Parts: sequence; C-alpha cells; structure tokens
Amino acid sequence: MDWYKFSRRSFLSRSLVASSFLLAPDILKSLKASSIAEVEFAKRDPLLFAERNGIVNPIHKIILTGIVAPNSHNSQPWKIKILSDKQFELYADGNRQLLPIDPVNRQLYHTQGTFIEFALVASEHLGYDLKIQLFPQGIDKAQSIGTLPVAKFTLSDKKRSNLNSCGFYEAIQNRQMNRGEYSGDYLGEDLGQEILSLVEPKFSSLVFVFGQNRIQEIIPMFQRSFEREISNPIQNNVSREWFRISKEDIYTKRDGITLEGNGLKQPILWIAKTFFMDMSEEGWNSEDSVKQANESFAKSLETSKGFVFLVSRGLDDAKSWVQAGREFGRLTLACAKLGIAFHTMNQAFVDTKESKETHDEFKKSLNLPKDARIQLAGRMGYASASFVSPRRELKEFML
Repeated sequence: MDWYKFSRRSFLSRSLVASSFLLAPDILKSLKASSIAEVEFAKRDPLLFAERNGIVNPIHKIILTGIVAPNSHNSQPWKIKILSDKQFELYADGNRQLLPIDPVNRQLYHTQGTFIEFALVASEHLGYDLKIQLFPQGIDKAQSIGTLPVAKFTLSDKKRSNLNSCGFYEAIQNRQMNRGEYSGDYLGEDLGQEILSLVEPKFSSLVFVFGQNRIQEIIPMFQRSFEREISNPIQNNVSREWFRISKEDIYTKRDGITLEGNGLKQPILWIAKTFFMDMSEEGWNSEDSVKQANESFAKSLETSKGFVFLVSRGLDDAKSWVQAGREFGRLTLACAKLGIAFHTMNQAFVDTKESKETHDEFKKSLNLPKDARIQLAGRMGYASASFVSPRRELKEFML
C-alpha cells in the first residue's frame, strides 16, 4: 500500500475526527502506517502524514512529530497523556529503560528532551506557541519511573506568522543516526560555527574536534570505551535484546537497532544475517562475535571527519539531562540541515566507575573545567542516506 492510498480505517478516522474532540484520542490510537513505505513516510514528514490521514488537531500533529526524535537504541521510551485539545503530558516509559548501560536514567531523560524539542519544532512550523513546563509534579524516584510527567505542554489559542524554527522541521526528513563509514573531506571550524548558530545552545556548550591529527588522538578513547562495553556481557546483552534481524521483526516491533541502521548494505547485509548473526546469549557474547563487533566499529570510527561533545556545567540532575537532550535534538537537526551525517557515541559517558575514568580522560583531552560534565558525544562526516528506523504504532505511546 502506498502512503497516498488509504484504508477503510483511515477513511473512518478522517470522518470521525471532525465530529468530536472527545473521540480524538481513540482516533489517534488507531492511526497506523500499514506498509514499509508508510512507515518511512510517517517518520520523514509526520505532519503531512497526519494531514493525509485526517488528523487535524495541532496537538496530535505535534505528538506525531515528537515520536520521530532520536532516542537511545531506538527504544522510544515515551508515554503520552492527552488532557484536552490544548494540553498533553509526556511521561518516561519505565518499561523501556536501559539500566545496564544507563543506570541513573541519564539517557532516558536525554530522550525526553529530544521529544520535547521535536514537539517544539512542529508547533513552530505550524505557527503556534507551545508552553513547556518541566516536571510539573516533581521528579520520579528511580524505582517509580513513569509515575510523574516529565513535561506538560500547553498550546496557544491563536496561530502566529512570525515564529522561526530555523527550517528545522524540513531537516527532519534527512535526520538519521548513520553508523556506517563516512567519506569526503575533514570538517572544519567554519562548519562548527554554522552548527552553533543554528543550535543556539542555552543550557550546554558544544565542543568540536576538527583536524585529522586531533581526530586521531580522540579515536582510541572512543574505541576503548566501546570495547569495554561489549566485553561486559550484562551491558552487551542490552544491544542483543534490542536487535531486530528479519524484516518481519523490524516492521512488526518497529523499534530497536538493526544491521541496516549500522550501515550494512547488500550483499554484505544478506551474508551477515544468514551466516554470522547468532542471537543466543552465548553466541552474542562469544569471543568471535565481540571481535567482529570491535572491528566493525573501528572501521567506521576511523572514517570520522569530526567530533562534537555536548557539555554541561553545574547541576547534573534529571532536569539538566532533559535540557541537554533538547539541545542534542537541535544538534542532530542542525547537522541534517547542513547535510552532515551524525552518529551518537555515548559508551564513554555512562554512569559506571569504569566510564568515569574515560570521561575524565576526555575532559583532560578537551581541556574542560573541573565542574564540566560531558552529556553526549557524536561523530560527524559525509555519508549517503542510511536506513530509516521505524516507529511503533501510536496506540503504544498513549496513556
């Protein structure tokens, strides 16, 4: 089924949307991209996807855009509660935590921030002010993640014509985590200034590493961090649990990570899936599998054309993690707008004793102040478009 054709369900949805807002949450739950083409279209242009499926309420369009935001392991840890036709709340999904590699939920809260920023980009594109209140009822305790809202959103009553989103909405169609090999020239300081002017960070600093010699100094630290994580079976099993191999698995579960997303293309993709992917716990953590993963990561890492670090200072708590996530969302959109491929690499910055040592090593190399905290990092370069990671059906996000 092509994206521009509609099922009977889509027709009924469009008819019912206009009749009563009270039915709208149920309609939103029933909205479904039913083919691979529709899944990709829904992620590349969620507002047009909503329009073509009869979704007219701005709140619903904003939610559709929020869920295409970048998130760790494509875990999509968001829950939504619609309060009215002008308000909704965002909750973290406690069932989608990645505790072995994210023990204090730093990445979970980063991901709440990316949703918030993508929602804001959508509202500005639609011409509405969006008021965002963080933690309106306080912050969840670690053992009860998902009980209290991370944010409450209130949409303005009137549209405005002078809102400026830097063209970030258009950049969504090109935003991808590209884990493959990069090509072309090394990036330079001029590009860093362009990214800064687009992101306009308010809560964090962006620290860039450019130049071949400097990049080669940084690469071994990232490589050691990756090797340490996948050599730990408990941490390495997180990727195993979220890995999707078959096309059926990818487009049925519509979450997780894939070989396609790691940059593999045919015929290597078929060979890897057919002969080398052992999804058993023993096979995944075997010496050969770990060696192959290290070699693949090193091959891509070596082609990096620049690095960027998102650094905060002062308080290092859930609110600061959400704010860092918001600016990370803008960073990924700025790169997409400028045609730069991006790959998040956070193995060095998880909250473990071993990672703290690597984090401090990075701080020293980057000449950061004592109270600085590296929240996120990524490599940059040039690459062809990679796999479009799908998103789950909307009903799975709704409370």
